[in-house]
This record gives sequence, C-alpha cells and structure tokens, in this order.
Amino acid sequence: MKETRTGKDAQRGMFTVEAALIMPLILFSIFGVIFLSTIHYQNFVATAESIRSANRIAAYWSYIGVDNPPALISGTPAEQLITVNSYAARSPYRFISETLATAGGKRLDNGEKYAKTRIAGIPFQVYAEGQADVEVFADYGFLSSYIVVSAKKTYINPLGALMEQIGIGEKEERKSTAKALITNPSEFIRNVDILYDVGQGIIPNEPKSGKSE
Repeated sequence: MKETRTGKDAQRGMFTVEAALIMPLILFSIFGVIFLSTIHYQNFVATAESIRSANRIAAYWSYIGVDNPPALISGTPAEQLITVNSYAARSPYRFISETLATAGGKRLDNGEKYAKTRIAGIPFQVYAEGQADVEVFADYGFLSSYIVVSAKKTYINPLGALMEQIGIGEKEERKSTAKALITNPSEFIRNVDILYDVGQGIIPNEPKSGKSE
C-alpha cells in the first residue's frame, strides 16, 4: 500500500521545492545589486574626476599650449601658473583669434593626457575591462566656449549570461561627461580695462556744479 505524506511532512516538501525555485533568483538578485552598485560608484568617481579635469583645463586653457604645462602638473605653485607675460599683449581679440586658429591643437592634447591620468588614477576599479576611453574636445560658441571631458568604461559581469534573466547583460557600459566654461583671467582683465578706457572717452565729463559769486 502506497503511503502519502500529510501534515508537517507535506509542508516541508513544499518549502523545499519553493526554496529550490526561488533561492537562485534571490542570489542572482543580490549579486546583481552588488555588481550594479559597484559600477555605479565607480562611474560617480569617474564623473567627479571628469568634472575636475574639465574645470582645470578650461581655467588654464590659454596657458597649456606648451610642452608639460605647469598648470596641468599637480603641486605647481600658484605664482608659476599666471605670470607677468600673461598680461603683456593688450588685444581684446587675441584670445578669440588664437583659439579659432589652432582649434585646440596642443592644448587639447595636453588636456586629454591630463584627464586620462586623473581617471586612470582612480584606486578602486573592479570589474573594469581595461582603461577608460577618455575624450576631450572644445565646444566653441559665439559668446562662450566650453571644454567637454567624457569617459566611457566597460564593465564585465563576473557571472556572465546567468544574470540576463534579471536584466543584467554580460557587459555593462557607463559614460560620464563633464562640461566647463573656458575662462581667461588675463583676457578678462584686459577687456575690462579697454572697455573702461572706451567708456571714459565716450561719456563726457560733466562739469561740477557750484555756486557762482
């Protein structure tokens, strides 16, 4: 005669079957959260370094067109970043003409090297497939120009295709982008000085009112 399980024995069997079906999904979900959290954190750090690089390149854009520019070397004293020679020329259009004529050139090359060094120096890099693909370019405008730094990195899922059931592929790609306004302190000072001189020449000096005896 065939025996049938009832009561607690039947419930235990049901729990065993349910656990066998559900536990892999729970484990994959946990691993997926850890994997995504890790690469999101690394992407946030890469974004922070992209912002820092873009700000640095844009702030010293006029002074990084030489070999090994001091402005892009960590630890350079402030007095070596902008010198008296930076204010020698007094043409309000020199910065515009130089920028458009060179279209970046060596400045962009130096800026890209600097950004790559900053992003490659991130200490915590897990699941990454090689180094980040860093790109630096200038977005020229009529009134304002910007430096754009983008970093794209591919991460490898350690569990491969097993996580595709919960929507995580074998490889995940993340891209961070930062944008900074190109500033030029010496040109700004010269332009303000010239505008002041022009204004002084256009606006007539009003005679001081006084009582006539």
